[in-house]
Amino acid sequence: TEIYTLSLHDALPIYIYNRQRSVPVSSVYLKKNIRNVLERLGAAQAEISVVIMMDRGIRVINKKFLSHDFPTDVITFDLSDGDPARDKGLEMKRLEGEIYVSAETAARQAEKLGVPFEQECLLYIIHGILHLLGYDDRTTADRKRMRRREREMLKFIGRQTGESAC
Repeated sequence: TEIYTLSLHDALPIYIYNRQRSVPVSSVYLKKNIRNVLERLGAAQAEISVVIMMDRGIRVINKKFLSHDFPTDVITFDLSDGDPARDKGLEMKRLEGEIYVSAETAARQAEKLGVPFEQECLLYIIHGILHLLGYDDRTTADRKRMRRREREMLKFIGRQTGESAC
């Protein structure tokens, strides 16, 4: 009888699709840190696809699915079954989602803030993961809660990599 042990990488598959050429993207950096964030947030099982694209492409998605005719930084689609656990100590569902990130927006914002491109890109991905976990940013209170959690995750990543992440 052959015994198969599920590794963490099997339980948390991360797919990075770089659909642009204007900004170099390190899939290794993103995958490692996305996995760290998922683990930190208690997501025992997740399948996340991240698509890095240009403003033009994200604008098309924003218009088609959200009826907003402008580019944005990040769009998240929850493909999971069931309701999110929302950080309430409940058994975590299996997360499945697609996160679309604008490389152009991330590059502009990173330059403006004086931070590395991949850190800004990772912030957008963390934002998307938080949406998959049930966080919302429609009200001021929800937005503050979400921003606080994003900062916590960036600080955590900074400690994990030894880099300044915020």
